[in-house]
This record gives sequence, C-alpha cells and structure tokens, in this order.
Amino acid sequence: TTLREKMVLFWHNHFVTELNVVNIPAYLYEYNQLIREHSLGNFKTLAINMTVNTAMLRYLDGIQNTAASPNENYARELFELFTIGKGPLIGEGNYTHYTEQDVQEGARVLTGWKINNNTRTAWFNANHHDKGIKNFSEYYGNQVIADQGNTEYQALIHMIFNQKETARALVRKLYRWFVYYQIEEETENQIIEPLSDILFDNGYEILPVLTRLLSSEHFFDQEFRGCYIKNPLEFILGSLRRLEVSISDELQTKYEVWNLFYNLAGNQELDLGNPPDVAGWPAYYLQPTFNELWINSATLPQKAEFSTKLIHGNYKKNEIKLEVDVIALAEMTSVPSEPIQLITEFCELLLPVPVSELQIDALKEILIPGLPDFEWTVEWFNYKNNAGDETLKAAVENALRLLLEAILQLPEYYLM
Repeated sequence: TTLREKMVLFWHNHFVTELNVVNIPAYLYEYNQLIREHSLGNFKTLAINMTVNTAMLRYLDGIQNTAASPNENYARELFELFTIGKGPLIGEGNYTHYTEQDVQEGARVLTGWKINNNTRTAWFNANHHDKGIKNFSEYYGNQVIADQGNTEYQALIHMIFNQKETARALVRKLYRWFVYYQIEEETENQIIEPLSDILFDNGYEILPVLTRLLSSEHFFDQEFRGCYIKNPLEFILGSLRRLEVSISDELQTKYEVWNLFYNLAGNQELDLGNPPDVAGWPAYYLQPTFNELWINSATLPQKAEFSTKLIHGNYKKNEIKLEVDVIALAEMTSVPSEPIQLITEFCELLLPVPVSELQIDALKEILIPGLPDFEWTVEWFNYKNNAGDETLKAAVENALRLLLEAILQLPEYYLM
C-alpha cells in the first residue's frame, strides 16, 4: 500500500544504512526486507532486530566492536538518532536523555557480534564480548547489565524503550514525516504527547499511532494543505498518479521504469539506498530549512525537465514508454469545452491549494493565446465531432499539453 511504502522510506531514513558503504547485496536485501516486514509493526522489535542486522553491523562498525577494542559508533547512533535522542546539554557529556557513560557502556554491551561471510548471517562471538558489568547513568536508574551474553543487546534496547522520551522522539519524527516540520508548544502538548502515550502504552506498536494521527481533525486541517515541499519520490510518483499514467506489468518494462525513477529521484537529491550520512536526508531534520532543501539551483531544473518530458511523451526509450493521455484527463472534467472550468478543475486535480484568478487567466492565455473563450469551445467540439481527423486531435492535444506543462511548473505544484 501507499502507506506501507511511505513507512518503508521513513524507516530507511531513520535506521540509515548506505548502499555504497555496505556494498554487499545480500546484506542490503536483508535490511530492506527487515524494514518492510516491520514498516507498520513494532518499533522496539525493529530496533532489536536492526541492532544485529548484517547491513547495520557492517555500516556502523558493529563487527569491529570487541572487548579489547570497543567501537562506539552504533551505540552512539542508537541513543542519539535511532531511539531517545539528545536533549539539552546540561553538563559535560550529559545530553539530558543519556550521557557519554551510557554510550560507552552501551558499546560494551554490543561487543562480540560478527558476520559469517559464508552464510551471510550475524553471529555472536563470546570470546570478543565484554563480560564485565555495565553501569548506566541515573537517567536509567543506574541500571546494570551483565552476565547475559548474546541477549545483552536486547536488555539495552528494553532499557532505552522503557523511557517515555523514546516514544516522544519517534512521534515527533512521524509528525514531521506526515504533517508538518514545525512543532510548536501547542502541537507538542495537544498532539505529540497524546500520541506518545498511545505508542508507549501499546508497547511501541506503530499502527495505533498512525491510525489516530491520520484520521484526526488535526491531520485534515486546511492549514496543513500545501504546507511542505514534496520529496523527489512524492513529486515523481505523485505526478504519475495524478496524471493517470499507467505502467506495463511486463517484468522487463517494470524494471526499466523503476530504474528510471530511481535515477530521476537521485538527480533530485534523494538517492535511494544512499542517504547523505547516518542522520538521513537533511530535509527531515536540518533546522530551520527542513524540506525547503528539496528545492535548489540543482534540483529545480531537474524537476522542470521531468514534468516537461512526461507531459510531452518524451519518456520513450528501450522498454520505457510513459504517456499522459491529455484528452482523457480533459474528459474527466465536468465541462472540458469551457476553458475556465477546464483549467480550474485541472488545478484542483494537480495542486494542493487554490490558485488566483490572475493565475487562471495566465493559464488560459497558454491554452488559447490571445483568443476569446469560445475559440476553445469551437476547437474542442470540432475535434469531438470529427473523431478521425488526426490534425484536429493533434491541435487539441498540443494545447492541453502546453496547459498541463504550465500547471506543473507552478510553485504550488511542488507543495503537498
């Protein structure tokens, strides 16, 4: 489903690995299957499994982490990015929600995990595991983890997830993913906190939280229509969906098409499989710009080129053939022969927010440059009454393509 795929990308941006760093297809496949399996499932279970996932062990140096030579990479990101997150710095090495001591002790807990290169599976080497007592800070009630061998990592995850702040941290990320990137105090109190209660009280099951959020009046508030910029995949796939572009079910064609989308998204700075770093794509965390980062001098021309080529049927290469049936789109409107009504309904279909009368007039000038409204009515009915006339059909199609191209170049089209 669309929700499942949106959550797969969410978890990829949350539990980041980089294809170019891991560089072993079997590990990356296992990683992808893991986030797919748990995309709408249990956050804590996903965190437990991700901790000993082969791709993650390789990406954040878990396989280098031994009792003799501790490596803190995964432990640090587990606290800072994957679970509870940093709070205000309230003392040297004290980030409110965890301390440097917790990172160091967490790294000791995680020692001893390796990858069997023959079976491509993770395994626990007790000889490389720190068997000593691990003492955590007062934030975790001075908890001690010891003498649990290959299950100590699970005890660490349980300890972190017993803190309500872990639920809050994830709910904030979900809110930014689905609703809006700015979280004001009122939103924190009235939306984030109740949703955090749901997540925590349901043992970190994700679906109850998403169900409540995505069915809430808050989510459907007009204030949040067109309030953030689409990411490249939302832009590309959303265009196909809105413009009723169909994709062949033939396997080779599907492969060619999805590979095209992969490259197009990468050109717009969403390189699937390769987030910029362990923090994910900056559009989801970098204040104050957040998703505004999707639009820049490099990506805007790429978006414009995609829209133009799609509308004019220029994606025809090898097995790829993507076409917009512009006449069928026009016939979906209530009165396609009436230019203002046609343009208005096209804008309602494609844009998240209303456009002004000035914009409607400018778009009409593209459809029928310098001509009165009735000229489009005449042109439309001439085509409809002469179904076999390819010249009349081509003229109508060309006018509609130019109109749709102009709508897809409007700033509002980049919003969601």
